[in-house]
Amino acid sequence: MIEVNTKTTPKIKFQSEHRIEQMQSGHIYMKELEYFRRLEMDKGDFDAGDMAEAIPFSTAYETPSGIPCTLRIMDDTKSNYVMCLMEPTFNNGECIFTDVQKYKFGEWGEYALIITDVEVLYRRIEDKIIEDMKLFKDKVFYYDETQPESIEQMDMETKGLYTLAFMKRMKYLYQQEYRFVVQSEIIKQDNIIFEIGDISDISIKIASKQLLEEGILLK
Repeated sequence: MIEVNTKTTPKIKFQSEHRIEQMQSGHIYMKELEYFRRLEMDKGDFDAGDMAEAIPFSTAYETPSGIPCTLRIMDDTKSNYVMCLMEPTFNNGECIFTDVQKYKFGEWGEYALIITDVEVLYRRIEDKIIEDMKLFKDKVFYYDETQPESIEQMDMETKGLYTLAFMKRMKYLYQQEYRFVVQSEIIKQDNIIFEIGDISDISIKIASKQLLEEGILLK
């Protein structure tokens, strides 16, 4: 197994070697969530793409006259820029990837970057926040769109509409996603980039195939 020395749960990014080297050099690239909606709707990408990004919905409702209807929640006043990571599950300090994860993540890129201290990464990005930007980080909450909204989902929504960017349908559960989200009412563009300086001190570059086959051992 790949030994990782960290006191917190590591996070992982799977991409091409070029993109991983860019990220490790401190080039933090975030795409607007509309990009991922269009990936599914226009290009049929049902893995990286998600037409319901930041627009959670439920088909479990009906009108008083019994006509089925879909409940959607959205906030179209802000742009949401996201950096997606994977938060592995550990049992007794060991992480073994599932067959589905080995297949899916292996297709996302030949290299991975293990982030050993997500709090340090957060602070370094936070130092670069400008204008009206707000930075958030959290695990993604996975919901079943065929069921009424759960108490947990409603509780998230009461904390603020920014939480919509942390909700995804249950079919994406295998991704075990952890996100950094930047919100802005002013900035309207396809992506944003933060240059935060080299992060080799809190990251490990490794071949995706080796990582997925061997797993992780926390030290």
